[in-house]
Amino acid sequence: MRQSGPGIACGQPRIGVDVHVHRVANRWGYVQTAAPEKTMVALEAKLPPAYWVEINRLLVPFGKHICTFRLPHCSTCVVLDMCQQSGVTEHR
Repeated sequence: MRQSGPGIACGQPRIGVDVHVHRVANRWGYVQTAAPEKTMVALEAKLPPAYWVEINRLLVPFGKHICTFRLPHCSTCVVLDMCQQSGVTEHR
């Protein structure tokens, strides 16, 4: 089930995973998944529920503006030392 928005589905907290959350979590090496739906399951298995709703709000803008699909801004990224840069072939 693909979600976005506030992270509440059927009255239950869930991790909203869109393309940005999927890309960032995989690029960091925190999960290794092929689809956003699988990323949601993997993140929910790793993260404490207290972070489930907030993670989308934090990672979507990060994925849009810093950890972009093409030419991510690795040279100015504050979490570069913790990133595996999976799939990154070129960056700014």
